[in-house]
Amino acid sequence: MLDQVIRIYIIIDDILKILDHQGHCRCQMSDSEVITTLLVSTLFFGGNQAKARDYHLSEGPIPHMLSASRFNRRLHRNWDLILALFYLLDDLLKHNNDSSRYLVDSFPVAVCHNIRISRSKILKGKYFRGKCVSKRTYFYGFKVFLITTEAGLPVEVAFVPGSWAEIRGLEALAVDLPPGREL
Repeated sequence: MLDQVIRIYIIIDDILKILDHQGHCRCQMSDSEVITTLLVSTLFFGGNQAKARDYHLSEGPIPHMLSASRFNRRLHRNWDLILALFYLLDDLLKHNNDSSRYLVDSFPVAVCHNIRISRSKILKGKYFRGKCVSKRTYFYGFKVFLITTEAGLPVEVAFVPGSWAEIRGLEALAVDLPPGREL
């Protein structure tokens, strides 16, 4: 896993150098290291950033790990850069995909349990109340629609309110695949 983390860091750092990204001179942790930690949490720890931070602290691939709150603030500060990297990698994956087939999937992201909907401060209204037919459950939150390669790498994503029907969510996807590809 350490070799994969080092490869991820090198790729992200090289891309940021190509984009001529300049981090703040007094930062203890570079933007490449912050984005690498985010990707490591996604790839190896199911999106749990605390576990990724603990891994970096115990294994030592990133020498100056930030506290949880400071790390979160750096992620928010660099959100535009992270989105730009996602779209750049998205184009690379689409054009370098050997297979001509792409897969579509959707899944719910619940913000709170159904019993706590009335106390939710993050979202308000029936607009976010949805039904997951495959699980035979109701949820309160968002639906995520993905287009992935056959290997499971995401190339398009759309977040929609939970009340949206599947067909309407598919229309929200900006399907921009190379010509001759099968969805």
